[in-house]
Amino acid sequence: MASRRALAPVIAATVAATGIIAIPAGGASAATVYKACANKKTGQMRLVVKGKKCKKKEKKLKWNVKGPKGGTGGTGATGPQGPAGERGPAGAFNALDQTGKVIGTFFTVYGSFPMVRLPSGALLAYSNSPADPNPVPLPSPVVYYRQAGCAGDAYGVYGGGFPFDTGIIIGSPPAPGSPIYRLQPGTPQAFTALSQLTPSGCQAISSGISSAYVAKPAGNVPTVVQPMYFEPQS
Repeated sequence: MASRRALAPVIAATVAATGIIAIPAGGASAATVYKACANKKTGQMRLVVKGKKCKKKEKKLKWNVKGPKGGTGGTGATGPQGPAGERGPAGAFNALDQTGKVIGTFFTVYGSFPMVRLPSGALLAYSNSPADPNPVPLPSPVVYYRQAGCAGDAYGVYGGGFPFDTGIIIGSPPAPGSPIYRLQPGTPQAFTALSQLTPSGCQAISSGISSAYVAKPAGNVPTVVQPMYFEPQS
């Protein structure tokens, strides 16, 4: 009786020459086991279905289509360098005065005036002249109230022309220490104001106001030793 090892080259040669072994259409799962009968003399093979037995002159063989897991392959070659990415946004810059104190963050240039965002979120514009330490008074220095005596929420009027967050400075001139108000996003209001706050103080009025937004206190004008300079944030 021929051994399985002795049959192997005969079987391989027979399969190569005749193509007699065919895997069923549709492939097989990892658990599929194939059974075949190989002629002990010629090596000719035939697949058999479950329950069928080989003849006396045949050797029973079986195998699984899934082999043992191979070892991890070697690291592939380094691929070519990819294309350059798009340029990222510019980093933020701190605004510092001549003493090195950080005043805020550079925002933009309005006309010829650099604008700085204070920690409170309000924007102030500066002439950047050593002779003028005060910010430029862009919005009118006034806020309005629905109630008498400057009670309740303050409102500022915004008609465009400068950034919405530009601080309303209640001071003439807008010297260091002057209170700042910052408009809050929302629906513009129209109402009759019964009082207003100006550099002269709280005053009783009765005036129709439109395009008004709630204005919240946003700190005070900082002391700045001009000119300011700007450097990237670390």
